[in-house]
Amino acid sequence: MNKSVRMLVRNKRVFSFLVGLICCLLSPQGFAHLPDLGDPADAVITPDEEYKLGQQLLVDVRNQLPMIDDAELNYYLNNLGSQLTNVSENTNFPFTFAIVDDSTLNAFAMPGGVIVLHRAIIETSETEGELASVLAHEIAHVTQRHMARMYENSKGLSLKTALGVLAAILIGTQNSEAGQAALYGTMASGQSERLAFTRENEREADRVGREILNSAKYDVNAMTRFFTRLKEASNNNPDEILEFLRTHPLTDQRIADSMLARNEQENEIEERDEIEFKFARARLKALHERPDLRRNYLDRYDIDAQPEEIYLAALRHYLAGKYSQATNLLNDLRDPYTSLLSVQLLQARLLAASKNNSAALKKLQEMDQLYPDNPAILEELSRVWINNGDAPKAYKLLGKYTSLKEVDINLLKLKAEAARIIGKHGNSHEALAEYYYYSGDVVRALEQVKIALQQKNISNIMRTRLEQNVSDLEPVVKRIMKKQKRQQERNQLAPELQAAFK
Repeated sequence: MNKSVRMLVRNKRVFSFLVGLICCLLSPQGFAHLPDLGDPADAVITPDEEYKLGQQLLVDVRNQLPMIDDAELNYYLNNLGSQLTNVSENTNFPFTFAIVDDSTLNAFAMPGGVIVLHRAIIETSETEGELASVLAHEIAHVTQRHMARMYENSKGLSLKTALGVLAAILIGTQNSEAGQAALYGTMASGQSERLAFTRENEREADRVGREILNSAKYDVNAMTRFFTRLKEASNNNPDEILEFLRTHPLTDQRIADSMLARNEQENEIEERDEIEFKFARARLKALHERPDLRRNYLDRYDIDAQPEEIYLAALRHYLAGKYSQATNLLNDLRDPYTSLLSVQLLQARLLAASKNNSAALKKLQEMDQLYPDNPAILEELSRVWINNGDAPKAYKLLGKYTSLKEVDINLLKLKAEAARIIGKHGNSHEALAEYYYYSGDVVRALEQVKIALQQKNISNIMRTRLEQNVSDLEPVVKRIMKKQKRQQERNQLAPELQAAFK
């Protein structure tokens, strides 16, 4: 490629990046409005602005990465995360914990208290303390304002501008590790300066993370065990460098720091039977193994199996449609395991799958009294009501929950179904629009909003709300369409030009 062509391509790439950055900073974003970041020279961002930006970034991540939207698993993870944030300092907003369906080891924190784990982190953790140590480390990155401090140490970048850079990176990549690397590359002028700063951040996140573990009465050495095991795995397989160690450089100094952690255990370690963690990990395994592999396990059962192994076997039979066998397996469990939420939910699902809706309904209502506003219970309860011909009850319940709580996209889809059944077509399409929006599909969200506006008998308040959504979403969709068109044009370029754009 000659010099003039390289210059043209380079200038187009820089221009495209700047346009993308400006769009990120200025664009309204439908249901969850992106905060007005104002003058990029203003280095102050309020907690409310940061939280809103984090929620918007989460929508963008949902659009780029395969998320696990299982209400039961997300409830467990967010409950564990809440135990840690409740004892953390500088938590100026509620945190959100999400799982990416990815078998590579990685985790990352975003502004506004959004912590994202790849499922491999849960699968690799041997104890709940190890999983908690990863969460505590990522929480510390947020509470210690590492991104803000990074920008303060960089030349000419304010916090607000830099958060826009982060938005552009996360929107533009499907690889969280590449996004983090690009973020760090933007912040520092030299390689040695960049590495030294991120390493210092990692050491501080370790230290504060151990303080969080100590305050929550977890063993602070769990962090050492987890990170050391990853380091050993990386040393044994140098050709397969773990993503987590790329984005969280594990230096000898960090290992040495962690070895001293035993002296930081001030609070008595709380004894935990780990059973909720083990059952959650079993559910994750069953939901994400290949169906052909799952079938191979159906006839294998050890009478001396551990409770979580019995639950895993029952879950595999349920997923394979063998409901009576799954029920028989659960009957092998004894107290206290029969009272676990995961076991109770599986029993309710088995009753519903066996067309015993009345028994399933009774069980779920009893569970709702014990665990009010649990999204996994509400999802099953609403589904049974709909299947039992009681869609109005489901709609009333879902309408109340989705207006008061953080968005659970599975509940939004059920709300749309219940509204359709009872003839509230405008509300049905509005709920579907929210479902698609929070799933990261802005184009389909706009389509549903427009369909909702065409429905008869919608209130003036609803019409005004929908019209505002159209105003917010249309500019975003236009930019998406332009981006897709540019990509199509790029695909038609000569191979040497295509390579330059990568």
